[in-house]
Amino acid sequence: MGELRNLSACIEEVREAALKYEPGPPDPADYQELRQRLAACRGKLPPLYRQAVFDPFDRALVELGPGGKKQLLFF
Repeated sequence: MGELRNLSACIEEVREAALKYEPGPPDPADYQELRQRLAACRGKLPPLYRQAVFDPFDRALVELGPGGKKQLLFF
C-alpha cells in the first residue's frame, strides 16, 4: 500500500469544500435553454460517461420534448 502524504491537509481541504454551499446556476427555465446547456457541456465529459449516461439522457429528453421537461425534473 502506498504512502499517504499530507493526509491531514487533504482531509481539511475536503471538510472545507463540504462546508461551502455553492448551489451552482439556477435550473434552466425552458426546454431550449436546457438543451443548449447540455450540449455545451457534452464535450467536457469522458467518452465512456457520454456513451453510458449523457447520450441516453439526452435522447430521453428529446423524446419527452418541451412538455416533458417538467416531468423529468420531478424524478
